[in-house]
Amino acid sequence: MAYSVECGLKYLLLDRWHEENPKRILESEDNKKKEILKSHNLEKMLKELGQQGNFKFVQLKTVHRDSASSETYHQLYRYGIRLQEGEQGKEKKLEETLNSIACWIAEGM
Repeated sequence: MAYSVECGLKYLLLDRWHEENPKRILESEDNKKKEILKSHNLEKMLKELGQQGNFKFVQLKTVHRDSASSETYHQLYRYGIRLQEGEQGKEKKLEETLNSIACWIAEGM
């Protein structure tokens, strides 16, 4: 679901910026928009959309003792990285947050 939310947020960003072609942003001099569009950071995208603080993100610990944040959640799913024992409750909270964001995105479409 992390990728779905990311794509939905990027869609809303492009709509807000009145841009149909993301390539124009990626080739432009607007480094702020370019950085956000190339990022996987859900919190940065939500901040740009005026939703900072409306959704809470948890820090997850992987079996490799790494920490996963809103910027790196996508890697957990892309690479099938397992979480440390006891992180299942936090993962459930993450899924609830992602679902809430997906519902918010749907309301705006």
